[in-house]
Amino acid sequence: RWHGHPVTLNVPGRHAVANAMLALAVSDLLGVPPAKAVEGLADVGAGEMRGEVRRIGDLTVVVDCYNANPQSVRAALDLVEGQAAARRVVVLGTMLELGAESERLHREVLADALGRDVSLVVATGSFAAVAPEDERVLAASDWQSAYPELRDRLHGDEVVLLKASRGVAMEGILPLLQADFASADMGAAGDAGGAER
Repeated sequence: RWHGHPVTLNVPGRHAVANAMLALAVSDLLGVPPAKAVEGLADVGAGEMRGEVRRIGDLTVVVDCYNANPQSVRAALDLVEGQAAARRVVVLGTMLELGAESERLHREVLADALGRDVSLVVATGSFAAVAPEDERVLAASDWQSAYPELRDRLHGDEVVLLKASRGVAMEGILPLLQADFASADMGAAGDAGGAER
């Protein structure tokens, strides 16, 4: 509640709550009536590829591949870890523009992902370069080469996070997931994909 008004957010994640609190504090300093400030927050949704939650068949896909840095990847991992699901799958692509600290930061973020309640981490690009031997890790040079094995390891009812910097263009996975998992008949999707589920 904010000055007696209930606050509703249409953006997922704990980081969105922190952002909302900052926005409300600024609105208060600027003299925006509390009811208007709360109404404005309720109108804010996730931007395209910025924490969007999409349904593809029985998959829940968190599309967060507009930007990636260590803080935003951890926020996305928090979001996925908070989703009710039997299995959580995290697809990570390179965090660009990290300079000399790139290798260390990719290693730390990957270790963070593996320390969470996830069934599979798909480590691509710079994440693949630092990936440990772990049955929960699928390492590949890019998402394109990782996708066939990812598809075969999905049951079709997971929460899947797509997280990478903009230059990786990881949203290219979406039409592939759509083609393989949008059908309510997973047997037909499996036959079309040439793989058993």
